[in-house]
Amino acid sequence: MKNSTILILLSLVIILVAGCDRKTGEALTMPQLPTDYVLNLYGANEGIHPDTSVLDNPDNPFAHASINMENIWDLSDECPSPKAKFYLWASLLANIPVGEHQYFTARALHELYTIGGSTTRVNKPRKPTVQLWITSSTMPPGGKQTG
Repeated sequence: MKNSTILILLSLVIILVAGCDRKTGEALTMPQLPTDYVLNLYGANEGIHPDTSVLDNPDNPFAHASINMENIWDLSDECPSPKAKFYLWASLLANIPVGEHQYFTARALHELYTIGGSTTRVNKPRKPTVQLWITSSTMPPGGKQTG
């Protein structure tokens, strides 16, 4: 009887501790993830290694989360917007600075820029530089080739 009581109490303690963040011991809750396309950067180089200002950004829902290689892909799949993915990958990049994390941070920014309907994007088709050089170097001013 005494052993079963100790086993039950130990099980309850393990269950209570398992629901806490490893770093701070605070209870884990799912933050409200951003779904909009407006990104207000906290620092000039936010999301670019070696800058870690993304962890100080008050808009970052992942600033104090325990993100690691075991849960990053599940969290990335659950992100509802490119803005949420940017914060996720930039937070991981600030804690574990490797090229893969920088790539996915940049990819999220690119997705945010293109899907978000940026008004600064220029969609003018341009002639390739090689074509301009060939045309300008082989054609005389009159437009007829010599030779």
